[in-house]
Parts: sequence; structure tokens; C-alpha cells
Amino acid sequence: MSRMIQIRNVPDAVHRQFKVRAAEAGMTLSAYLLSEMEVIAARPTAREWMARVREINTRGAAEPIGTDPAELAADSVRAARAEREAELAATESDRRSRSQ
Repeated sequence: MSRMIQIRNVPDAVHRQFKVRAAEAGMTLSAYLLSEMEVIAARPTAREWMARVREINTRGAAEPIGTDPAELAADSVRAARAEREAELAATESDRRSRSQ
């Protein structure tokens, strides 16, 4: 079952920017925002990501993950970038299939 979400007090500049992006994607504002929300909802939070890292450390990985904060941060950025690129590719593919 789907639910409705209403957001109040959206600044005019933000609303305009989303309208432009939706138009560029050939989508309605609602469809565009829903697709963006799906991408955000699929992405793990920082807490979830750290729990995954701890689980891998606990289980033992092929190569142990270090505990150096800078190393963990760099690994996190790399993983987030790779995940975001995959999400963007999937979203773009989905948008193309919807528009045809």
C-alpha cells in the first residue's frame, strides 16, 4: 500500500530547482521526487554502514579492515561513491524505460 507524504514550507528556490530537474528528466514533479526518495531510502545510513563494517570485522574478511579512522573514512567514501554511481545508473535506466 502506498502512502502520501506532504512537505510544507518548501522554499521557492528549492521548489523551482526540483521542477527544473523533473522537467529535464521528462517527469512530473511528484514522479521525480518519488524516484529520488527511493534512491535515498535504499542507501544505508552511516549507522547501518558502520554496523556492516563491524559485522565484517567480527566475521573476519579476506583482508582485515583496519581501524584507522582515516582509512575507514576513505573506504566509506569509496563505497558510498560506488553505490551512488550504481544507483544513478539504475535510476537513469529506469527513467529511460518509463519515458518510452
